[in-house]
Amino acid sequence: SSVVWQETRGRDDPWVDAPSLKCAPPLPPPSLVLSGSLEHQNFCLGAYSLVEGRKVHGRPVWKHATKDRWIAASSFGNWLVQASENLGAANSLSFLVLRDSSGMLPHESSVVWQEGTGADWVDAPSLKCVDQVAAERAAAERA
Repeated sequence: SSVVWQETRGRDDPWVDAPSLKCAPPLPPPSLVLSGSLEHQNFCLGAYSLVEGRKVHGRPVWKHATKDRWIAASSFGNWLVQASENLGAANSLSFLVLRDSSGMLPHESSVVWQEGTGADWVDAPSLKCVDQVAAERAAAERA
């Protein structure tokens, strides 16, 4: 938005323009983990690291720690797990799809992931995508 933010020092002070104040989107997490149970695409489970400076359709990209699997956005805004040669291509060239075009990052979505069977897509309700650093921090706080 091009609207200028305003600020005040308190209830009795006037609002004044704050042209240097900008609202920025949150930074993507440095690592995501896909965990759960999959019937057809178990090789997609595991840790994914953010690829600095790489974007697909203007969105961040994460690469699997040991396999040629990538989490990237489609042109429709869905999140996909794909091989490198298919990055950002249609859902049909993917192993997993998160049909959430709300603009959320994959670990923020509550939409159920789907896995490809080779002929169709089936829900994978146990599949979870989490911000690894945030999950480790939460676990440490609980301990």
